[in-house]
Amino acid sequence: MLERKIHKPDFLDSRLNILDEELPGSSIVKGALLEELPSEPIEPGKELKTKHFYIKEIPPAQELDYLPPPYQNAHQLREVARTIGRMKKDAREATTEELVEYYESNLENKKRLGLREDEDIRSKIDESLDLLKPETAITNTKKLYDLHRAWYNTEMPGFVIDKLFALGKDTEGNTRGYIIKKHVDSYDDADESAYRIDLGMFYHEAQTQGNPKGREAVLIDFVKQIKRSLQTVQQRATLRSDILKFIAVTKRVIAEEGWVIDFGAVHNGANIRIGPDGHLHMIDTDKVYPAKFRDQKDIAAINAEQILDALEYVADHLEDEEK
Repeated sequence: MLERKIHKPDFLDSRLNILDEELPGSSIVKGALLEELPSEPIEPGKELKTKHFYIKEIPPAQELDYLPPPYQNAHQLREVARTIGRMKKDAREATTEELVEYYESNLENKKRLGLREDEDIRSKIDESLDLLKPETAITNTKKLYDLHRAWYNTEMPGFVIDKLFALGKDTEGNTRGYIIKKHVDSYDDADESAYRIDLGMFYHEAQTQGNPKGREAVLIDFVKQIKRSLQTVQQRATLRSDILKFIAVTKRVIAEEGWVIDFGAVHNGANIRIGPDGHLHMIDTDKVYPAKFRDQKDIAAINAEQILDALEYVADHLEDEEK
């Protein structure tokens, strides 16, 4: 079976739509980007690295675990996407009318749509078809990015990194959405000759250490790891300040907004990185998790609390004298 390839966006095409026109210096960024566009295709779900940028296709909405708030759960969206796929396989046109008829004709099919009290089949189909468009997916991803910047960047300027969002055409004329971001230096990416601060592993261990003494050992070791990398008083003071601001804002988002940010999985690397100057930077903003499920604290919020508690310990001990 041939592997599906996503070709590079045709950035010179007049149909391209950059959604971050208001970004300071964006014309310079776009100019530099044009000089670095690779000739090889971009694989689905993969980041393509150039000299100064990462370019990644935005996943189809039905492949996300959660859609940006306040949009419908992706489970129902996957259901509609599967039905469209089956219709196309049978050489049937997946129009609104065909989809409405399909779900109205069978009670089990209708149940899979997960209709709310204020929804009917047609409104759910119309909403789903709109959310499945690449243009809508990139717009919603941009909205979630703007939401993160509103949460954090006022108190932590530069925390959520600058990005460009682009619509481009592949060689078959299909519209694709792309996120373009500049490289960010961090200790998570340090080579073996330097001290590496692996926040992704730290997040993981902060959540899973059941023995309090074992967990404290992890925290103590991590503080030592940071001190080996951030050797100046200014670097450590900067990191301590950023950690405390990050904790405060994140707790407020969970309590007041009802959303938990994505800290990043251990195998894919941390989403929050420590820069060489000690400042924190957030790399990705395309995923959030509900803080509650049926009025109960959800696992994402529980894990976040454990991580924030561990980070607070780190901040409190960064200025301790070495023993």
